[in-house]
Amino acid sequence: MLLKLEELDASNCSNLGVIPSNIEKRSSLRILRLDWTDIRSLPTSICGLPHLQTLELQGCKKLQFLPELPSSLVSLRVTCKPMETFLNLPSLINLKVLLLFYWPKLLKIPKDIVKLAKLETLTLDDINISSLPMELGALSRLKELTIIDCEQIQCLPTLPSSLIILHLRHCSSMNRLPDLSNLKNLSELKIWRCLELIDIQGLGRLELLIDLDLYGRESLETLPDLSNLKKLRKIDTSECKNLNEIRGLDRLESLEYLNMSECKSLERLPDLSRLEMLKELKLSQCQKLREIEGLEALKSLNRVYLTWCTALERIPDLSSLTDLDVLDLGGCEKLGEISGCNSLFRFYR
Repeated sequence: MLLKLEELDASNCSNLGVIPSNIEKRSSLRILRLDWTDIRSLPTSICGLPHLQTLELQGCKKLQFLPELPSSLVSLRVTCKPMETFLNLPSLINLKVLLLFYWPKLLKIPKDIVKLAKLETLTLDDINISSLPMELGALSRLKELTIIDCEQIQCLPTLPSSLIILHLRHCSSMNRLPDLSNLKNLSELKIWRCLELIDIQGLGRLELLIDLDLYGRESLETLPDLSNLKKLRKIDTSECKNLNEIRGLDRLESLEYLNMSECKSLERLPDLSRLEMLKELKLSQCQKLREIEGLEALKSLNRVYLTWCTALERIPDLSSLTDLDVLDLGGCEKLGEISGCNSLFRFYR
């Protein structure tokens, strides 16, 4: 029956605990989704599925064992809560996507991860490792690296120059990154709530960077000169409470989005008049900020949020900003006269 089946999705079948041992008879199977089921293991016969490319086991919190998987596998997503032994990596010669979730018993990633020569995407989420192997830098096709809630990890090795996306979130012990200047292809860098991380070496030389998101970096006081990042479109440093300066900000002529909300140490900004592409500006709760120079020249500006900038004393006449729809000045206690707001779609004070 169903011997020509190519895709099987049993996700969220919470009572499913066993996969039939004769599954290899479905030799045409390409996609097997078993997310959020109660399976404890897979049959060893799964290795006999010569065309299996996608195996998804996220949320399978009772999964104790994975047998050798077919070499045809391209994408593997798995929650590994009770598992103690790592995957047999050398057999996965075609693997491009590896996502590992909630593996508290895993203390290190084996060095033979380098044998995943085709790997393009690696996600490690809530895993109890303190470091990554130096061999990670040899994964010459790796494009996306995401590390989330790995609270024991303290540092990263040199990363492969092929990286396009690097996401680090809630890694509370991470205190050191390698020099990132070799990441010539990096377009997206997100570092959230890595509270011990102070310095980002090489940031100013990431000339293809488009998206820079440093949300919640409370230890961060300053950034290197960003003036060479001509392609940068988005900066988010919200809740970087000790940040007092972004050097080169006034020369980022491709910038479309700037969020520095709750940068409570920020006292002044450079003249913003050259940021002709800027569409959205968020500076809410920058409680030491007194003025914003060049705002009236930003013809593309569509939304401005300045709530609870309690030291802000004045803003320029904005009547020339014909695309401005939203201006939120709630809680700006020292702000006097506001000119040029008659045509706004939404004006809050």
